[in-house]
Amino acid sequence: MHLSCEYLNRMEIEDCYIIGDFGVDSERNIVNEPRVLRFGDWCLQGYPNYPGSIVYHFVWDANLKTRERAVLELGEYNAVTVEVRVNGVTAGYVPWRAANRIDITEYLEEGDNSIDIEVMGSPRNLFGPFHQVEGRSIFTNSGAFRCEGNDSVSEYVLKPYGLFGMVRICKK
Repeated sequence: MHLSCEYLNRMEIEDCYIIGDFGVDSERNIVNEPRVLRFGDWCLQGYPNYPGSIVYHFVWDANLKTRERAVLELGEYNAVTVEVRVNGVTAGYVPWRAANRIDITEYLEEGDNSIDIEVMGSPRNLFGPFHQVEGRSIFTNSGAFRCEGNDSVSEYVLKPYGLFGMVRICKK
């Protein structure tokens, strides 16, 4: 039986947390963890309630003979913050969308370079609120956790997290 806010007299049941290495499908069943993530919302790829961070790993072949600057651009993403590491060293943080360009030149070596982009989520998709109409509330209070009024819906509304567009390295 699937319990909904409507079935429970418009109240959520007490929170219960299951911890482990697993994924969750669209029907909220526990499934095997995905082996690889694509660009896009990680909520739709098996991690709907995941509150932590995910590291995207890339290898880039640098030609340093040209003496051009290499600037990493994230493209479209959603995160609390993002850390960029090149060859295991932190090259910088992206604390908001307007600051999504990081000069990685000084961290590069000739040939293959390991680039890790750690996208950090928040506990919002773990703790809720889960039934607010997206974009309606600018703050969260106790009323946000109720399933009533014009600002609520019966289905779960999650905040998307992840890298959504292609990451680029521009030479300048």
